[in-house]
Amino acid sequence: MMDKLLVPYLHPSDVAAYVSRPAIERRIIDHVSESRQRKTLVVVGSRGVGKSFLVSKLLKERRNGVYVKLRAQNMDILEVLRVKLEIKPSEVFAVEDLFLPFAELYGTEKPVLVVEIEGTVKHEATVGSQSQILKALCDDLSLARGILIPSNANAAAWLKQDARRQNFL
Repeated sequence: MMDKLLVPYLHPSDVAAYVSRPAIERRIIDHVSESRQRKTLVVVGSRGVGKSFLVSKLLKERRNGVYVKLRAQNMDILEVLRVKLEIKPSEVFAVEDLFLPFAELYGTEKPVLVVEIEGTVKHEATVGSQSQILKALCDDLSLARGILIPSNANAAAWLKQDARRQNFL
């Protein structure tokens, strides 16, 4: 159950071909290491440059990542977590309940919730609403540290300016 949400497997050939980006890696590590971090980090770049791989590689080493991939416009962060944690639709639950398994797994350290929005999601409202949910989970409820990976740089333009709750990389 939990393994469905942990950072995806990295193929050895991908790791071998990886080109280190020390400054970018440091910014991501600093973001996920800060225990009081409440802002969401938005990792922006052209499609295929390795944003998801970079984040996955760094979080695989830290072992505290929770990975949600949104592939369709009707997908929702909370719904993906509910389904993968096998909470039945008829069950009433608090949002905090979705993070209890990670508290047990990681102890006092907050998980890093990585939300990747794939290129098939081309709807401005979906990208914006999922960004708002992620910021609410991280900033308002302080349940996790967040990283948002839009599929391409254009999708990042759909995000509302919110310097208090998000940083761009």
